[in-house]
Amino acid sequence: MLFEAHPEIDIHEMSPLALAFAGDAVLELLVRQRLVETS
Repeated sequence: MLFEAHPEIDIHEMSPLALAFAGDAVLELLVRQRLVETS
């Protein structure tokens, strides 16, 4: 199986740095998707 199920993660237990990293990754994917759609 390519992706395995992981237990749910409580975001209150994550560090602010980890949340910022995840947010930056999501934003980068959205920007790349928009660039591909408009190119």
